[in-house]
Amino acid sequence: MDGKKYKPKSKSSTEKTDSNDVTKQRLEHHTNLLRRIEYNSEDDNENTKHGVHKSVNPEIKVATVRIGDVSLRITNPLCPELVPDCSEPFYEDSQEILNHLRWIMQKEKLGQDMFLVGPPGHLRRRLVLKYAQLTNREIEYVPLSKDCTDSDLKQRREIYQGTAFYLDQSCVRAAIEGRMLILDGIEKAERNVLPILNNLLENREMALEDGRFLVHPKRYDSLCKTVEKSVMDDWKLVKVPERFIVMALGLPIPPYIGHPLDPPLRSRFQCRDVKQPIFEDQVKHLRRLAPRANPEILERLVSIATVIGSQQFDNNGGVEVPEFPASVESSILLLQNFPDIKPRFLLDLIYPWPLLSTCNSEQRSVIEATYHRFGMLGHETETGSTDGKISMQSSPGYVTTEIQTSNDVEKTISGLSLYKVTLKFKLISDGRKDHVTYVLGGSDKLSSDEFFVKTKYHQTIFDAMLMAHSSGDFCLIGEKGVGKSALIRYFAKNLGYDIEYIPLYKDMSARDLLQRRGTTFSGDTIWENSSLVKAAISGNLALMDGIDMLSFGTLVTLQRLVKEREVSLPDGRQLIHPERYKKLIEKHGFNNESLKKKLIFPVHPAFRIVALGRPSNSGEGKPGSWLSPEIVSMFQFVVVRPLDHQEEVQVLETLSPGMNADALSLLLNFANRLRSETDETMRSLSNSLSTRQLIRICRRLTLFPNESLYQAIHKASLSRFLPSLVRSALEELMINNGIIPPSKPVNIEQLKIESLPSSDDPKIIRIGGVEQPITTGEHLLLIGNQGVGKNKLADYFLQLLKLPREYIQLHRDTTVHSLTATPTIVNGILQYDDSPLVKAVKNGYILVVDEADKAPTYVTAVLRNLLEDGQMVLSDGRRIVSSSSKNSEECIVIHRNFRVIVLANRPGFPFHERLETFLAVDNPDSDSEMFLLRKYAPDVSEDLLLKLTEAFSDLRKMVDEGLISYPYSTRELVNVVKHMQQYPKEGMSRILQNVFDFDKYDKDSKDLLKEVFQKHGIPIGLESEFSVKLGKKIPLSGPVISELWTRSNFESKTCEVKENPVSSRGEWKLQISQPKEIDRAEGRTVTFTEQIYSFRVPAPGEALDVVGLDDGSLFVVTSSPVTLHAIDQEHHKILSIDLYEYFPFHKASTFLRMSIVQLLDESWYLIFHNPTDNSLLSVDFQRKTIVASTLTGLGIARSIMLKDFESLGILVFYQIERSFIVLVDFNTNIQYTIEVPIKLAQLYLLKPDVWLIRDCFEAQYYIVYAKPSGTQIRIPSIIQKIDVQGLFKNTPEDITYISQEGVAQPNVSSARFLQNNNDSIAVSIISNLPEALINATDFKREDFVNENGNARFQVKILSYMRGSGDDGRNFHKNLKNSSLFLRRSGQLATIIPLRDGRSEGYLEIFNPSQNTLWRITIPLAIPTSDSIIGTNASHQYPQPERSAATLLELSNGNLITMDNSGILRVWQVDAGQLIKAANTWKNLVGSIDKHALSIIYEDSEGKIITETAEDGVKTSGGGSAVGISGSGGGGVKGVGGEGVSGEGTGGEGAGGGGGDPLNVEGRQPTFIDVANLQVRSEAKTPLQLTEAQKEFHEMTMKKKFQQINMTQEDSEMYQSYLVNVQREIRQLRIILESTEAKNKERVWLKNQSSGDVDDTKLIEGITGDRNIYKRRGENDPEVGFFHEKPKKMYFVFDLSASMYRFNSHDRRLDRSMEVALSEFFMFHHVQKMFISLVKGHSGDSPNIEFVKEGKYPRTEKESFKVLRQMYVHSQFCLSGDNTLNAAAQAISDIVKEEADDYFVVVLSDANISQYNIDPEDIVKALKSNDKVNSFMIFIGSLQDQAEK
Repeated sequence: MDGKKYKPKSKSSTEKTDSNDVTKQRLEHHTNLLRRIEYNSEDDNENTKHGVHKSVNPEIKVATVRIGDVSLRITNPLCPELVPDCSEPFYEDSQEILNHLRWIMQKEKLGQDMFLVGPPGHLRRRLVLKYAQLTNREIEYVPLSKDCTDSDLKQRREIYQGTAFYLDQSCVRAAIEGRMLILDGIEKAERNVLPILNNLLENREMALEDGRFLVHPKRYDSLCKTVEKSVMDDWKLVKVPERFIVMALGLPIPPYIGHPLDPPLRSRFQCRDVKQPIFEDQVKHLRRLAPRANPEILERLVSIATVIGSQQFDNNGGVEVPEFPASVESSILLLQNFPDIKPRFLLDLIYPWPLLSTCNSEQRSVIEATYHRFGMLGHETETGSTDGKISMQSSPGYVTTEIQTSNDVEKTISGLSLYKVTLKFKLISDGRKDHVTYVLGGSDKLSSDEFFVKTKYHQTIFDAMLMAHSSGDFCLIGEKGVGKSALIRYFAKNLGYDIEYIPLYKDMSARDLLQRRGTTFSGDTIWENSSLVKAAISGNLALMDGIDMLSFGTLVTLQRLVKEREVSLPDGRQLIHPERYKKLIEKHGFNNESLKKKLIFPVHPAFRIVALGRPSNSGEGKPGSWLSPEIVSMFQFVVVRPLDHQEEVQVLETLSPGMNADALSLLLNFANRLRSETDETMRSLSNSLSTRQLIRICRRLTLFPNESLYQAIHKASLSRFLPSLVRSALEELMINNGIIPPSKPVNIEQLKIESLPSSDDPKIIRIGGVEQPITTGEHLLLIGNQGVGKNKLADYFLQLLKLPREYIQLHRDTTVHSLTATPTIVNGILQYDDSPLVKAVKNGYILVVDEADKAPTYVTAVLRNLLEDGQMVLSDGRRIVSSSSKNSEECIVIHRNFRVIVLANRPGFPFHERLETFLAVDNPDSDSEMFLLRKYAPDVSEDLLLKLTEAFSDLRKMVDEGLISYPYSTRELVNVVKHMQQYPKEGMSRILQNVFDFDKYDKDSKDLLKEVFQKHGIPIGLESEFSVKLGKKIPLSGPVISELWTRSNFESKTCEVKENPVSSRGEWKLQISQPKEIDRAEGRTVTFTEQIYSFRVPAPGEALDVVGLDDGSLFVVTSSPVTLHAIDQEHHKILSIDLYEYFPFHKASTFLRMSIVQLLDESWYLIFHNPTDNSLLSVDFQRKTIVASTLTGLGIARSIMLKDFESLGILVFYQIERSFIVLVDFNTNIQYTIEVPIKLAQLYLLKPDVWLIRDCFEAQYYIVYAKPSGTQIRIPSIIQKIDVQGLFKNTPEDITYISQEGVAQPNVSSARFLQNNNDSIAVSIISNLPEALINATDFKREDFVNENGNARFQVKILSYMRGSGDDGRNFHKNLKNSSLFLRRSGQLATIIPLRDGRSEGYLEIFNPSQNTLWRITIPLAIPTSDSIIGTNASHQYPQPERSAATLLELSNGNLITMDNSGILRVWQVDAGQLIKAANTWKNLVGSIDKHALSIIYEDSEGKIITETAEDGVKTSGGGSAVGISGSGGGGVKGVGGEGVSGEGTGGEGAGGGGGDPLNVEGRQPTFIDVANLQVRSEAKTPLQLTEAQKEFHEMTMKKKFQQINMTQEDSEMYQSYLVNVQREIRQLRIILESTEAKNKERVWLKNQSSGDVDDTKLIEGITGDRNIYKRRGENDPEVGFFHEKPKKMYFVFDLSASMYRFNSHDRRLDRSMEVALSEFFMFHHVQKMFISLVKGHSGDSPNIEFVKEGKYPRTEKESFKVLRQMYVHSQFCLSGDNTLNAAAQAISDIVKEEADDYFVVVLSDANISQYNIDPEDIVKALKSNDKVNSFMIFIGSLQDQAEK
């Protein structure tokens, strides 16, 4: 063997010199840049023209660019080669794009870094490049991936001429030179990498590894004033120019895959959502891009893209359809080149999903329906899939007739040779019509592949490849063995391309795709180009094979190379588009040499990338997940299907001449039968009989006609390792298809291996009677369990043939680099020692690859190209090739005798189909095994050996049957008998323990082993559309005078008044807890409404009352138990105080009310009034004390508290049908009791000393007032009757509400709002009350009565009547309206509950100055005890009247409503405030974006050079830019369209003449103005497109319902449960997915600061990098690891009758269903970690099984069925409670089978007192087994049973 180490001497001197020159140029280039911090115009070439836009006169230099009202000064760039050149059209007239550009300009002027987020595609990147071009900005572009490190962003150490130095990378270069830094793919970088930029982003500061320090420009300038510049240079301070800006590009996470932004990093960016422009803009853009393309087909393509793309983020639970590419540009270019191309073919090129097996039938039918709607029809073919019909890729409509190369070789300005190829096509629909097009090809002579069989189908695919090639790169997708590689070879030969093979593997980094590091002989570090870069420079065809293997985000880093033909290499070189390279030479005075010094090189125009991939993943993850939207947007796709029967016959007959026709027919019939099997397991075997495998079988049968077809199929399918049932079915299927086993049995004794003529010079091998000449044939795979003799067979085989071998053993840490070469460093020089693989290739040895199954699949997969195509790239840059016509020392030609023997332990080996021959090595049969054992143990008895053989045979059968997992092999048996031979006196039991002690602690395995050996007698031990949705104006009639009140002629009476001190007791300390955050829901995030925000008070019972202080603080009291909640002024925090001991359940009332009493000394108390016992509870928050008192003089009936004058320290109490009124003055702590001569029905406080009362029997009203006196408190004691004259009737209406005075009315002494029980009246205003009734005694009779004898001073009630069809009426029996006078706005607010059962009501706002009624529909919780008028009451006894809600006015004029569920809502109800807030909200949602924009260029004198408006680029003759930033939308056309003066047609907005629609001309805003509020909308989508989007959505929903077999009603009910627990489901999923397995395998963690040296980091070690180590650690799994034994969880739900009975009260049963649904939803995804069971208990049984253990419902239909069963059971079950029995039985059942852990959760509604259940019994039942974690959750309660 050759033991010499490989040194890179094979490289030519030219290559070595080029590498050194590049390094030197790179060093000098960056050094010069560092010296030129300030730009000097003298450095420019006299021919260089800087700062000129392509549409601008080159003689005029642009000084300013303006977009709308934002302008930016343009400076000349230092490096014009770094300024992007977007030569293609880019949405020049799109207002959306202009708005994005304007926003970027704003942010740059503000010095803020930006983050553009949006769906995949090149739009965001091109937008930034377009902006950089407009503003003459140099850029540094950094594509990020998971392999990106800090040295890739900051500085990388290099070695040159013995000196180590740091080289600035893109981020540092951009910061020092003031460039625009573009970070593309933020979500792909690991979260611990990008934070190194945080300080640069925030403060423009960064410490560099070479000692320099980047400083903020302002700080640097400040230091320059006090410190010499030389001192600053000594300090190594570097100024960061103000123009430095960072642009980050990323996808939204979720819904796309990636790392979420680190919060500190995210906070440093300004974000902008960039989506595809509207339909019209896309059509205009594409027409400019391809002006000759058919406009009708163009619009259809854009329509389909819009329809399918619109459902990506909002399908509302419909069928999930793969995302459509963001752009159809490549198809439009193809449409322009081939005008008669089939439109469906264009779709198939850019959207391959419907053609792939990973697309299910529902998805495919939805997509196809959309295609058909727009006339994009395709072909269908029957397949054997369960999905039925699968669409095939449409033919292009053209067929290639001739391919010729041009004799004239063109030369580009850069010196590149261009070889043109003429393609002649014939139109299929019109054979007389020819079409000629030209493409670029390779330099090789055009030829055809002699081994390629061109079927009609392959000709169609070849045509499609040629057409895709004409417009860009493309990708072939197809299952393994369909001929992708053969098609590419045929394609390359026909176009003269030299293929650069690029094998892809999982651990390949993004940097590996471009360059790799190395060293020269002198130890200098260099970068060597990858095959992809070499292909880009030389114009070859880059074949990227296995893109489905690459890790997440790796391939996406090539987006710019694929779409724009530009890429920045790690060594600083840049490859740019050839047209841009040409412009740099022609317009900027460069030449090839100067650009080479600047490290600028052109991409060859003929360069193409062709990718190969499989539809399903080669690695892990969801099938087809590699084909992400980003990948789809990069390529065109040609989908290759498997061959049909006739095509397969043609291929096999052509490639295997002489093949027996009968055998071929049998083989093909059997393969097709296997592929059409409905059984999934049997159908999976068809992969073993792919076309590639059939070719190999046919070739072998041709060479060895006596070989059995039966055995060949068994070998190909590895049937030995199939389950016994599957193997039997396979054999039966073969026999049924005429493939029978060989009839001649083999006699082992007659088999003898001989080498002829001698063992020293073998030429022929004879085995038994068969002789075989020794020839070097095919590669071989030996596969089998451990210990079956694979190594022995291989070694003995090679020994017989006298063939030298190289041996390599793979393991789980084997890398691609270690497989190909071993790097070492000698004297500072990196050298590569040839690996055994390379030595075998060079010398023609046999390479034995052992333990191939132990290595990661992506490592062994690199052998694929070596075994099939004879191509492989080594770690040191050399290439293994099958043949080479070029004299290159980099190429290693494969020796003709080189072969590979691969040894693997089990099926699943990734490349066995790439090997020509593979053999399943099984344990020997009984006879062979006995023969073997006799050789090892000749002294052991024959009988004992036979028993051992039979016992081990039984064990192997149990493995096949799945009873045991470990496959006991002959190796274990040989070890046993060898021990027996050596130690015959040692007992069998002890000897067998050497093998079976592994199973000693596994009871089940141990029992099975005992049984087997005893049988044989052997002893063994994871967009928002903005809108305005406001109330509406309700028409009213009136006002009319509905009633007149006058003072009655009856004599007034005096009431008795008693005065008593208020007796108080106790002074208890107030226990206050810590406040908690309120989960506040803002009401105007997307839709502007009157509701500002809302929040819920955390309480189990009802909300009873709410009061507030002037500062906005609130107090809420709730029941069950009585709890006081204090809310801060901003309504962000809440603290709860338990008042249960003051209001126990038997004393608490749902009519408990509060009042804030303010005293004259400015102190205040919170008063609780309990109407059941007429008690008061006074809470002093300043002293934190509680005092109780009782009202005297009242009866036992419920009392009512009036708090109209609580601000004066006065509260009044009365009782219905009683005669006593109690007034409590808290200033003096005195209670006044007034006895009136009537029975009270109502009492209203008009003034502190004037009251209005109503008699409960005669329904008459009385005025009660106080005698004039000089005391501070005047107690009303004089009662006077009131006469009422009504418009409708003389009996007065029942007043339900009367406000305090202050209502605006002209010519009256006072006015108040009034509400009565007449639903026809919306609102009334009562005036002159009480003045007209009390002051009448002060006037003479002639003054009091007019000339007609009528009273001059009257109380008038003006009423506003509702329309006849108005539904604003209260139809509830015991639920009254709630009204409140809003003093600050002078309006009346009223809440009216609706009658139709909805949880809604009306909030009506009446403004008397506007005579307007404004109605808002609000959510409202209706008490369950209420009933509708005209219906039978649902309760037995009359219920007391309750209010619909509680109202409270805040000091800022806003209104608070609170319903009985405890939800507080804050409303803005003043018209002026609403309009102001709406305008503010409109500004917040971006009304400025609706203005038309244009790009305007100005010279240094402010004169306009050019302007781009909606009609393209226009040039004006000069003038100033007047009106550009006009406040209206008409400013645009005024500037550029009609002239510079700013005149022209105005758009929306005041500046353009449209004006502000909310202009109220200086008057007070009204609700009429509010009704005119609207949001300016975007341009409407075409009607046809809108209808198509609706149809598409409806179809996705319909297919979803069909898929889950649910009706729409069932689905809606299911969704009603799901929507309430979606957040909890997400939280639970995160928790469960974060659970780690106990025996999780660790992996190598790279880039570590300690551990083992990573051999791939040796160069980094030389340069001083610290993170060159690797260590074992736990990595986040891509799919997940599972427990050996799952955890068991039982959920026991309470389904008793009380759950259904009280469900309407607190939704206890609905909430239980939601909990059950969350369990169904979650544990379906973690079945291997958790085994769960769902039971129920009720009065019928303690153990009702709904979901069996581990068998969760998989679909929505199944889940809903279980929920319905649970719900119905609770509805119809018998009364009773089995909570205790259910808990005990669940705990007993769960431990019957062993698990990792046990959990039992029992739900109950705490209905325990009724069934005499003691809480101690519950505790005892829950703790009955210590191994079980048991919990009981009370989901509902009767009174305080749950608390007890």
